[in-house]
Amino acid sequence: MEDETQHKSTQQLTSSFLHSFRGAARNLGVNNRIFSLSVSADIQPAATTVILDLETVSAATSLLSSDPNLFKLSKLLTDLKTLHRDLEKLSGYSLKSILRRRITTYRIYQHGFKIEAEIQVYFDGEQIQKLARTLQLTEGEEEEKFRLLEEFVERLGTRFDSEFQESILKAKLFSILESQLCESDQWPTSRVKERVARDIVGLVRFNKDVLVDLV
Repeated sequence: MEDETQHKSTQQLTSSFLHSFRGAARNLGVNNRIFSLSVSADIQPAATTVILDLETVSAATSLLSSDPNLFKLSKLLTDLKTLHRDLEKLSGYSLKSILRRRITTYRIYQHGFKIEAEIQVYFDGEQIQKLARTLQLTEGEEEEKFRLLEEFVERLGTRFDSEFQESILKAKLFSILESQLCESDQWPTSRVKERVARDIVGLVRFNKDVLVDLV
């Protein structure tokens, strides 16, 4: 029981940090001012500072390094810090210096997009695993099942994502959804089964788009 409580606490802390990272990374991409010629503090994206400050927090660093699913994100943050230091060292107004600043700044913004995407991959994986676990409960948790099924079908409605598809396949989610419709007893309820059926349709359409693109 104590281990389970600690695990939930760690997950909540991880989620809190990642939401902060994602918001900062999104701002880093939106505030794209790659044509600035100065390296003064006023052109440095505030989001960069937020990400770097968060990454130095011992709790965040510990969480990132201890979870293999966050290894790629940890590396991206380390690379971002390196790029930020490189940008701070660049000075002068020669053509070479100006071009190097522009290139380095552009790479910083690119890392912002990559960090946001990597965090989305992590959240998608967590969402799918939670849905799979909850659906396999023999009874109860009806509202939670319904909520997670709604969130899943909404995610399916966005553009195709190969990482998202891979997470679905690893969790064997289609088989789990299918088994819910085959249950003959009172669990799951007809309300949940109806939601499951809609999710299966959404999942088929999601993969159908992939097949059309391949053709």
